[in-house]
Amino acid sequence: FSKIQRQKGPKDRDKFERSVRFLASVPLFKKQLPRADLPGVAALLTEKTWKPGEELCKEGETGNTFFLIYSGQASVLTA
Repeated sequence: FSKIQRQKGPKDRDKFERSVRFLASVPLFKKQLPRADLPGVAALLTEKTWKPGEELCKEGETGNTFFLIYSGQASVLTA
């Protein structure tokens, strides 16, 4: 794991470290996951940006994604 991180540039390393800090601030991870496991989770994250009003998912759809909101907000609507 360290070898992979060393091969990446400084911007990638900063983004990775920011992700680890963010995960450490999320109550679910803070309470349920040892801090030593956070870098492994951070390495699996994929960043995506949605436009205002864009739908992330619909009620009743089978989901295979876990969403974490780094910035902004989302509304949950039910039918």
